[in-house]
Amino acid sequence: MVNFAYYHFVKGKTEEQVRTKLSRMGWSEKSDQDEVLESIMALQGATEEQIK
Repeated sequence: MVNFAYYHFVKGKTEEQVRTKLSRMGWSEKSDQDEVLESIMALQGATEEQIK
């Protein structure tokens, strides 16, 4: 699901739009969606650290 959500962010979707798409895929609980978004932020942070 992380890759699915990340793809939509890359395509310019807003957080609300991504949450709607996650909900349609069965991830309707806000806490589940939060975990997906937190995973993306963690991966992004780890990538930025590797670049330094």
